[in-house]
Amino acid sequence: MAEGNTNLKPSNPWSPFYLAGSDSSGVMLTAVLLRGEANYDNWAKLMKNALKAKNKLGFVTGVLKKPERETGEEWRAWEMCNSMINGWIHNTIDPKLQPFIKCFDQVKDLWEDLKERCAMQNFPRHYQLRASLATIRQQGSTVGEYYRKLRAIWDELEASKTYRSCVCGDNCFHAKDVSDDSEDVRVY
Repeated sequence: MAEGNTNLKPSNPWSPFYLAGSDSSGVMLTAVLLRGEANYDNWAKLMKNALKAKNKLGFVTGVLKKPERETGEEWRAWEMCNSMINGWIHNTIDPKLQPFIKCFDQVKDLWEDLKERCAMQNFPRHYQLRASLATIRQQGSTVGEYYRKLRAIWDELEASKTYRSCVCGDNCFHAKDVSDDSEDVRVY
């Protein structure tokens, strides 16, 4: 750990290496269990949010890399947090799937493996969602109920799409195209 860098000290509550007394490997960060392709997108979104709240998202994204020197305070802190997050993720995987999930030394590798296994683009589901948008009717329901049904389909369709990340900033044409595409689907 760099001298004087208190941001990475495990005792600093703002450090990604900080573990509160209430943190344990038995904690479930989200009530949603990963069941596979059926709910990977929702599970991943909730897990990322929970890890972000605990200042641990950098472990699964790879921003917080394992220290090369296997000694010292930073290495021990990284190992403890990595193991804790590994436990948190395994606690939110359906017990029926757990025997098929490989154990990894680094939680980033576990995260990527789960994504590879479960986050497959589901073109038949896209078709089904678009078809339901084309055939949905109000049929006596209130405007609010009808809108909630539409919104649920729009949200599921949007969540199932994958886009490459862009770092252009606020004036990004790609982001505008994505937004326009989503609006076109809603209008259709």
